[in-house]
Amino acid sequence: MRLEQKRRKGRRRSGVSEVIAILLLVVIVVAMVVVVLVFATGIIHSLIAGGVATPITASGQMVVPGTTSYIGVLTLSLRNSQAQAIDGILVTCPSSFSPSPCVTMTYNNNPVVPASPVPPGGSTVGSASVSTSPLGAPFVAGNTYSILVAVTFSGGSRVTIDVSVTTIS
Repeated sequence: MRLEQKRRKGRRRSGVSEVIAILLLVVIVVAMVVVVLVFATGIIHSLIAGGVATPITASGQMVVPGTTSYIGVLTLSLRNSQAQAIDGILVTCPSSFSPSPCVTMTYNNNPVVPASPVPPGGSTVGSASVSTSPLGAPFVAGNTYSILVAVTFSGGSRVTIDVSVTTIS
């Protein structure tokens, strides 16, 4: 029996030591965390950079007579890139503009409402004469104004877009 015990003591256990095993586990966990962070950062960057298609695209311009005027013609256009129809659009101009809401968007010469929606792939336009209040500053060619466009889709979802409109003469 003593000989057997000596053989056991003399034999080295095969395998990895506990310290090395723990270090390997830590390295594997850190590597997995790095992979997850890189993946999540890529998704977030894609969302911020516009990697996900926006449901509508909008553009606009304002024409003023001469280079400075208290009256201008604001024109907006929107294209529906969503799979749902647009059944409501509310255009909100800066508080110094009048009237409010400043532009009514139309599709086939009808205001955009649930009875006359903008279908997927369709485009809508709106144009109106706007003015500044007598106490407000006049429109100046080259200035840019922020117009908020709130869009309601037939499924009930809503999107608000900030459209930058540059004044031209």
